[in-house]
Amino acid sequence: MTKRHFGYTAPGNNGKRVLFWYPALVKTTRCALIAAILAMILFIPAPNAFSVQSIRLVTGEWPPYTTENPKRPGMATEIVLEAFKAVGIGTTLEYYPWPRCELMIKQGQNVATFPYVKSPQRLEFSKFSKPMLSEKTYLYYTDTAMSGRTFRDISELADYRVGTMPGFIHQEMFEKHDVPAKVVKSTLVGLEMLLLGRLDYFPSNTLVANRLIEKHFKDKKDRFRYLPDPMYDTTLHLMVSRWNPEGDDILKAFNRGLQKLRRSGRLRKIEKKYQFSR
Repeated sequence: MTKRHFGYTAPGNNGKRVLFWYPALVKTTRCALIAAILAMILFIPAPNAFSVQSIRLVTGEWPPYTTENPKRPGMATEIVLEAFKAVGIGTTLEYYPWPRCELMIKQGQNVATFPYVKSPQRLEFSKFSKPMLSEKTYLYYTDTAMSGRTFRDISELADYRVGTMPGFIHQEMFEKHDVPAKVVKSTLVGLEMLLLGRLDYFPSNTLVANRLIEKHFKDKKDRFRYLPDPMYDTTLHLMVSRWNPEGDDILKAFNRGLQKLRRSGRLRKIEKKYQFSR
C-alpha cells in the first residue's frame, strides 16, 4: 500500500514539515468511534422480551413468606419482585385478605398472586408458575393426648376439633373430605385456640408457626408439638387466571426470572435470610 502523507510547517521547526500517515489516522479514528458505540450499547438497558411491561401483584399476610413490611417484606415477596426485576418487568404490590386474592383470579382480573399451592379445584380457573419454594404443613397440638397419632387419610380428622384458615389449601382439603373444620382468621388465632383447649389440631407450616410461638407464647412454647408426618408436602407458586390474556406471558417472565435467581445463587441467599431450610 502506498503511504499517503499530509503535513504542515510547524513554527519554530526550522521550516520543516511535520508529516502524518493518513491511513493510520483514519484507522485510529475508526477504532475510537467503534469503541464509543460499543460502550453506548453496553450501557443501554436491554428491553424485556415479553409483551407485559408491568405486573400488578396481590398477596396477603403470611409472615415470613409475605408481610406488609417494606424493609423485610417476606421471603416469597422478595423472590417474586426480584424475579420480575431480573427480566426487566416493573411491578406494583397490593395486600388483601387471601380469599379476595383468589377471587380476583377467578374473575379473570389482570393480576398475579402468590404464594399459592396447586390444587385440582384451583386448576379449574388458574395457571401456575414453576415452584418457587417447597412447603410442608404439619398438625400442631398442645394436648398430650393428641400425640403419637397417625392419620392415613384426612377424613380420619373428622372425629377431632381441627382448625383452618380462609383461602388456604387445607381448608379446601377439609371440605373435600367432609372434615368440619373451625375457620379462624390467622395462624396466631389457631395457636391460641390450641392453648385454650378449643382445638385439638391446627395445620401450619413450621416456619410460620414456630416464629409466632417464639414471639407470642415464649413462656408456653414447650406445650406446642406437631405430629412427625406432614399433613402435606407440596410447593408454592405464582398464580394467574386462565382467562387473563397476559397470563401465559406473566408466567413465562416469572419462570425466566426465577431461573436467573437460582443460577446466580440469589434465590438461596433470600432463603437463608429468612432461615428457610429445604
